[in-house]
Amino acid sequence: MAKRASSPNDLDCWHLVMDVLQRVPGLAVKTAYLKQKLLDKLIEHDYYIHEHGVDLPEVREWSWSSPDADVLR
Repeated sequence: MAKRASSPNDLDCWHLVMDVLQRVPGLAVKTAYLKQKLLDKLIEHDYYIHEHGVDLPEVREWSWSSPDADVLR
């Protein structure tokens, strides 16, 4: 089985967003739908990795698109 893309301590984009939603007062109740979408994407990602051995294309091909991107490189 392919290695899971997220780190062992769940430091990936989906877990980080879910953590913010849970910790910011008032967001958890207002964003339950978003949290479910993130959980669904994690499941999809894990299945894709198991099937193909690599991250989803949207993860693999992601790049920083901010106007400040060159500053951060």
